[in-house]
Amino acid sequence: MINPRDRMEALRSARAQVEDYARGAPNLEILVDDEEFPTEYELRFTQPSLAPGPDPDAEPVPIAEHEVVIVLGASFPQTPPAVFWESPIFHPNIFPNYDSAPSREQPEYRGLVCLGDLLGDFTPELDFGALCQTIVDLAGFRGVGIVDVDDNGEPSANFYDKAAAVWFSRNAGRLADLIGAAAATLPGGPGRLWRGGGSYRNQVEPLGPEEPRVFRTLPSSRGVDFGGR
Repeated sequence: MINPRDRMEALRSARAQVEDYARGAPNLEILVDDEEFPTEYELRFTQPSLAPGPDPDAEPVPIAEHEVVIVLGASFPQTPPAVFWESPIFHPNIFPNYDSAPSREQPEYRGLVCLGDLLGDFTPELDFGALCQTIVDLAGFRGVGIVDVDDNGEPSANFYDKAAAVWFSRNAGRLADLIGAAAATLPGGPGRLWRGGGSYRNQVEPLGPEEPRVFRTLPSSRGVDFGGR
């Protein structure tokens, strides 16, 4: 049983941390579902990245605009927030939100983000400013770890999008050319795969498609677009 007072304090603290992050992040727009005690945040920002190609065999295509939703479920702060990527993206750590077999078979996971140890080792003391920065870094393929793939070049574990994991394991050296050298600082080479590490899929409370979202803009970040830091 969650103490309502503890929950309200955790929601208030999360809002203050997000607002503080927004003050230092030029070009960031944050929308919320409630002005005082938000349980959903929508981050809109610009960051060079990749989206899936027009068909399964096509190359991923460069993109820049992103929309990401942070959901604080009914059991927060006892369980971690869930993060869903709303705009198109092609990333090993993000469950496919584009038309694909996995997204058709498990639509409740569309866009679910693996943030590794940041949420895998979740405690109520999570800094939501750090969470926001990690999301931006993830879009630019920064600050993620690596794991080995098998002898056939197939990713063996720790991915949410297998198609993206396979592509990145075979094309790691091309990433900087596709989205810009400043956007990606990835180590490794052939036979390596990028990941955040860890998983909290069993703990999330998926945001169902039937749940309406009515976002309002945080006063501290009204009308600003995010361009990364």
